[in-house]
Amino acid sequence: MENVVQCSKRFVLRSEPNSERNIREGDVAIIQERHERLKPVLIHQEGEIQNQYGRFRHSNLIGQPYGTRWLSDSRREGYMYVWPVTTNLWTTGLRHRTQVVYSHDIAFVLTRLEVRSGDVVIEAGTGSTSMTHALARVVAPHGRVISYDVHEGRVRQATEEMEKIGLGDVVSITHRDVLKEGFGVQQDSFLVDAIFLDLPSVHLCVAHAEQVLKPGGKVCFFSPCVEQVSQTKEELSTRRFIQVKTFTCTVRSYEVREETFEKLNVHETGLDSGGSTSASPVQLERPPSGSITCRPTREIKGHTSFLTFAEKALGHP
Repeated sequence: MENVVQCSKRFVLRSEPNSERNIREGDVAIIQERHERLKPVLIHQEGEIQNQYGRFRHSNLIGQPYGTRWLSDSRREGYMYVWPVTTNLWTTGLRHRTQVVYSHDIAFVLTRLEVRSGDVVIEAGTGSTSMTHALARVVAPHGRVISYDVHEGRVRQATEEMEKIGLGDVVSITHRDVLKEGFGVQQDSFLVDAIFLDLPSVHLCVAHAEQVLKPGGKVCFFSPCVEQVSQTKEELSTRRFIQVKTFTCTVRSYEVREETFEKLNVHETGLDSGGSTSASPVQLERPPSGSITCRPTREIKGHTSFLTFAEKALGHP
């Protein structure tokens, strides 16, 4: 299991939300070492973490509420924060076995696919499980995520991770090349509510998606390159899909901080009594010292993917 720090013990899986209770032995928690450095850790009585901030014993966490400030045993000023597993923190903290779907794309995909509790969703391209986790959180507890990946090792690791965080009853992950073999389900057995596809040559999966998607259901194709979008749209035009649209999402952060300003002297131009131009100093009012300012960051996260959505036309099985 790669994304979660392991130990040699076996623990009972729990499905209740971690954020509603204190930390227990066997929980998977998100450890925040600093602002953008997070990792999932399996909590157990004998466990410990050693890093630049000191030594941290797991036993000091058990029974404490989530969000607690975890103090170091060896360094007076050392501390970290402990958070419950959420979709955003899981995506930020997991190790990247493959390219991951980031939070802003996840939110947009879930909204456009109209995924809700109780739905059955197919995902192809499990990868690092960022999208798998997000889908499972939405459809739980009575829905189902059926995920596929072509890499057997990734399937094994992803399955272990979903079980550790209490989503094993919601997610099933299968080793299968869906581009060549399809989803392995018969059209007459059941139809799914939505499909998310993150695959190379994803246009080869359009026909398979058409077979298992219910009328009115939606599919999303995650494509890094515009050439893939063109191929996908061409294939969609030959099938029973409508409302085909492509989007790309960009996010720009803002900096909020306290700043100190100096008074600014400028010259006001006017006419004196003789008709000549004159300039007199004017002191402009500036925000008081220690004002809170908000401004966009200089860097903008660029393109992550093209998201192509389509809906299966009604009136077709």
